[in-house]
Amino acid sequence: MLAKLRATGKKSAPVSRPIPPTRQIMVVHLSDIHFGRHHRFSPGAAVGPGKLPSPGRASLLESLRKDLAGRPDPGCPVILCLTGDFAEIASADEFREAERFIKQLAAEKIFGQPRSLKNIFIVPGNHDLAHGPKESEDRWSPWAKFCNDTFGTNFAARDPTSRISFHDRVDDLGAIIVCLNSSEYVQKDTPEEKRGVIDEDQLNLAQEFLESLAPHRIESAIRIALIHHHPVA
Repeated sequence: MLAKLRATGKKSAPVSRPIPPTRQIMVVHLSDIHFGRHHRFSPGAAVGPGKLPSPGRASLLESLRKDLAGRPDPGCPVILCLTGDFAEIASADEFREAERFIKQLAAEKIFGQPRSLKNIFIVPGNHDLAHGPKESEDRWSPWAKFCNDTFGTNFAARDPTSRISFHDRVDDLGAIIVCLNSSEYVQKDTPEEKRGVIDEDQLNLAQEFLESLAPHRIESAIRIALIHHHPVA
């Protein structure tokens, strides 16, 4: 899915500097890739039981490359938003495949040039954690390892705040991006197994982040929030 988002700066007085003019950003949005047995681009996935040989069948990256081939540079920042369910059962093999895909995607020419890891933003889905363990740390260990291996971060599975992130990218992208986690409480055989929840802690942290920014930066920016499942009250 490709989308162009626009935001027009509105004058507010007083400000420390002029608000930039209208900005534009191109978003490449992918979701529910599901590396694993239900991955749509696995050999044989579309023809029932059995596996077809992989030669001749396009991978997800090859399909994206074909979709984006020949598209000119839009002349504005381009970001890639990947909104969860990279895996099916949060297995090591699935996350290794997701890691390879993201790193290849970062190096791929998209609208004329590579966009790099710093312009890829992700959030987890309900398939991206182990459903069985009782302890949150154990459920989120596969996701933490995946993020650390892919992006070179140092997230700890026992720290819920490592699964959300806030990005002030006004200076280079003209955007503020908030990455929330709707899957924090997902656990097998509970009401939260397949639905999304955003708790007050996340909302409070998001509010603190936004309040820490100068008003003119918020007013001049395109504001993007990423989430996997719609949350329930």
